[in-house]
Amino acid sequence: RPALAMGGDPRDVPAARAAAEAAHRAMRSGEGRGPGNPSAAEDVAQVARRNEPLLDMKQRTTHEDPNFMETFFKASRLHYIGTWKHRYEAFLEDLPPTPKLPAPEGGPGGERVILHVDMDCFFASVAALGRPELAGLPVAVSWSSAGVGELSSCNYLARNAGCRAGMRIARAKELCPNLIVMPYEFERYSTVAIDVYRTLHELSPHVMGVSVDEAYVDVTGLAACGRKTPREIAEDVRAKIFAKTGCVASVGSGPNRLIARLATKRAKPDGSHHVPASNASSFLASMPVAELPGVGRGTLEKLRREGICSTVGGVGPNTADPTCADVAAAPLSVLRRALGPKAGAQLRDASRGIDARAWEARPPRKSVGAQVTWGVRFAEASEAVAFVEKLCAEVSERMRRLKVKGRTLTLKILRAVANAPATHMKGSIGHGVCDHLTRSSTVSLSVDDAPSLSREAVRLLADLNVPADQIRGAGVQVTRLDSDPASHGGGFRFFKSAPAGRRSDWTDRASRYAGWYDVEEPNKPKPNKPTGGDDDDGSGKVDSPGGEDSPGGKEPGAMNAYASALGARGGSLERALSRVAAVCEETGGSEIRERGGSGGTSEEEEA
Repeated sequence: RPALAMGGDPRDVPAARAAAEAAHRAMRSGEGRGPGNPSAAEDVAQVARRNEPLLDMKQRTTHEDPNFMETFFKASRLHYIGTWKHRYEAFLEDLPPTPKLPAPEGGPGGERVILHVDMDCFFASVAALGRPELAGLPVAVSWSSAGVGELSSCNYLARNAGCRAGMRIARAKELCPNLIVMPYEFERYSTVAIDVYRTLHELSPHVMGVSVDEAYVDVTGLAACGRKTPREIAEDVRAKIFAKTGCVASVGSGPNRLIARLATKRAKPDGSHHVPASNASSFLASMPVAELPGVGRGTLEKLRREGICSTVGGVGPNTADPTCADVAAAPLSVLRRALGPKAGAQLRDASRGIDARAWEARPPRKSVGAQVTWGVRFAEASEAVAFVEKLCAEVSERMRRLKVKGRTLTLKILRAVANAPATHMKGSIGHGVCDHLTRSSTVSLSVDDAPSLSREAVRLLADLNVPADQIRGAGVQVTRLDSDPASHGGGFRFFKSAPAGRRSDWTDRASRYAGWYDVEEPNKPKPNKPTGGDDDDGSGKVDSPGGEDSPGGKEPGAMNAYASALGARGGSLERALSRVAAVCEETGGSEIRERGGSGGTSEEEEA
């Protein structure tokens, strides 16, 4: 183990702590251990790439590769991070049930001690384990070693040179010519992460896993014993993690999860920081509210419109983003007007250091989904339909592995923005600048089977009516989950659309999808105008497909999509619809509820 190599004994926490501090001072400064050999380090990176079979294949799109989805999920960093919880849940199954949380010091209402453990530059740190050639050198992680590749993780030497996650490799090499780029090694990450979590569970049974490299630990019971301060407990955790894995963690601590997480920002890199409840207000006062979790540009803009801006240094209104103190002092009515009743109250509480979220060591899963936003290129509608069906099969497999079923299905489509600059695209097959469009439907009984998911997802795809050659990404998500067999059904039956959203143009689905659905369209019929929508003034403009009683589902395109999703791809539309009715009757559905369009959202993203 690295701790032994540096003279520390893993059983001796003070020695391990000293070894960790010395090692990472050397890692950041390049002193002590001396710089590695760049040539030997490049050889190590090349060997790692040769050992990864996925890198032997040419990058292909969905149009070119029939096995695209399988390859994508094997290689996707975001997929690995998103499915890490599956591995963690399997790890938890071997542990005894979590006991009740200990009472805080001083009894009910007393102060708790929560640790936020965050591994430093985790992927890059794991890449360096067991590879002395990388010692003292700037290291980053990316699938590609070419200029258009994107970094996902950098060690501190690389960061000190200006490299950052999300940066193109070409730019990173300009800033740091001796940068060593290692490939992803997902199995190594999982092994180290499980060792980290095992170490945390040895310290306390009250561990809340967040991600592959992040967790919360309630150590109130340890602190209440009075033998160690929160800072000493945090340092012990860091030392034990390093002794076990050779990787370094930063630890923040405080009276709740919010304060602990913000304290970790002060602890990084390679340190710890404690904020007691008595200092929470002063700790937050000058902090920009943008540092609070979940606060982005949209929230800041809404606050500015309400005149909530920074007052630090005499800065005039509407010229600087507000601090936590500014938000904490704002009237609750103003925050609710700006952000909504719930979000406004939550933001004010957070700006005051209040976090009333319940502690859930094993929180129930809220959603299961799969999304692909890279390499998506379709030549015709049939490819898009087949791809969405494969996504549904992937989601179904995950749901069954997790033993859950769900009632609400959401389809997300990324539509390319016309004439967007190509410079915003990741490589030649990234998604580029896109509008994000969503449609949702809810079923009366929970399901998890691929055919049921596919039938409705394809209907939603036709409802969105995005030309196949403009689709740059797709995702399927199932929510409203449960694991109660009594609520599980055999398929999607009486669907009700989400609230109708505004639509600027109602286009002809039949002409676009007719070739795939084999529909005769000699006169290219226009879809019927739905009733019950936002525009019933006789102007002929349709802003919304209407509510659940709308005949919007009777439009040729929507019917074709439904028939296609049920397997009636060949033959006339009439025969397909007859088959739909027969299938519904066989499954116990006495009614086919025709859908109008559901609510959608659109936003721009640069990538």
